[in-house]
Amino acid sequence: MQFRLFLLPLLCSALLSIFLFTGCESSDEGSSAASSEGLTPSGYRYIHHKSNNGYKPSAGDLMVYEEEIYKNDTTLWRSSIKLGRAQERLMPAVDEIENPVEMAWFEGLSLMSAGDSLTLYQSLDSFSRLPMGLSASDRLTCHFSMKKVISEKTLRKDIDRIVADQTLPRTPSGYVFIMHRDVPGETAQIGDKVAYHEQAFRTGVKWYSTYEMDQPREAVLPDKEGLPEPVPPSYESLLMMSPGDSATVYQPLAGYENLPPTLDKDGVLIFSIKLLSVTSPEEQQRQAEEVAQRYAQIEQTTETLLKDYLLGSVKGLRQLESGLEYVIIEEGDGPKVTDGSEVALHYAGFLQTNGSMFDNSIGRDDPLTFVTGKNQVIDGFELGVSKLRVGSKAVLFVPSALGYGAQGRPKIPANSDLVFYVEVVGVN
Repeated sequence: MQFRLFLLPLLCSALLSIFLFTGCESSDEGSSAASSEGLTPSGYRYIHHKSNNGYKPSAGDLMVYEEEIYKNDTTLWRSSIKLGRAQERLMPAVDEIENPVEMAWFEGLSLMSAGDSLTLYQSLDSFSRLPMGLSASDRLTCHFSMKKVISEKTLRKDIDRIVADQTLPRTPSGYVFIMHRDVPGETAQIGDKVAYHEQAFRTGVKWYSTYEMDQPREAVLPDKEGLPEPVPPSYESLLMMSPGDSATVYQPLAGYENLPPTLDKDGVLIFSIKLLSVTSPEEQQRQAEEVAQRYAQIEQTTETLLKDYLLGSVKGLRQLESGLEYVIIEEGDGPKVTDGSEVALHYAGFLQTNGSMFDNSIGRDDPLTFVTGKNQVIDGFELGVSKLRVGSKAVLFVPSALGYGAQGRPKIPANSDLVFYVEVVGVN
């Protein structure tokens, strides 16, 4: 029987890309070699600082390694150590490497066994398409340290054993479901809003993680009749869990048609789920009413201040040389926003011409987070927020030159002066 895969929400392409590299030979000689130099097949110079002459990765093998990549010798561009987690990738095939810059990296990694360290030197002047933050004039120095190499055969063996074990508990559709932590409580029901963390693995290799994105998933559990067949394993798992539970569910891909190229028909998707909270439809309605009431109050406050501003009668209005004007409605007593701070805040944006709202975070109940000094938001917004503390509530009057200028945005005509209501909820 043929099925169509229930596709998960798309993540960034770097997390969805998976490769298969061939042509790497293995060795089991076991003796440690002295530092050596050489050239990769594409002509990149490398220094092999430590070589254990052990098993080297072949097509489909999992590599677990640390990396630190510097550009122009001194500027750290990428570091798994700084992120606090090692890289986990399958060794790709030469003809399926989508990013030519990565070709050199995989050639260097293919020379390494567990315990090895290697430095690779790479110039970028021959590439027309480069990753963000790099230019053709840059030179990369790539330091790699291999922690583990696990063969594809070993990866699949344990997973296949679990999927085939008929004694293990299963969901209604037959997915193997293993509960790791079972907290007493009522399980989630259709119509409930759930918040949960999820890590996904493609045949044992990490695909994505909401922990790493620092953003749990939120969803209202729909009626099964509105879902495709077969029913998604995460959906069935959540209906078997209560808040605080954690579980793993296994989804074999055999029998699916029209799989994306990043998935293997012989593979198994593994989802590790932790259910954080469950909100009933009644509580959802109550929260929605609270948000609507809060937004109405904010809209009324901003509308009143805007009228006074246009009449030149706002009390406590502060002006900056840049042209930004703002008024603090409530002074916070928390940490001050400083250059380089990671700021979390709620906001609502309006046009000065007619007071119409063009965007807000309040209705989504999802604070905006950005780092000051990184040009991640418009100048006027950042200048105003930089004058606030955690707990502050303020209204910013942003001239067009400090907003979107002649370019404009959807719902924001060109050369529009703007008004923002902001509440600072956190600073790191």
